[in-house]
Amino acid sequence: MTETLEIVTFRLKPGTEAGFVANNGVMTDWLARQPGFLARHLGKREDGAWVDVVRWRSLD
Repeated sequence: MTETLEIVTFRLKPGTEAGFVANNGVMTDWLARQPGFLARHLGKREDGAWVDVVRWRSLD
């Protein structure tokens, strides 16, 4: 099987960033319990967009 990267780029509504960052751990914890989950990396680009990269064991 081949690992799969799920890459999502998005922007938050103004005024929601603090709540998003504070609750990010909830999503990471949920993902960690999903079959095939390997890792998650979340970052904010210089232009203000966010990039969420999730690594899975396979596409299944």
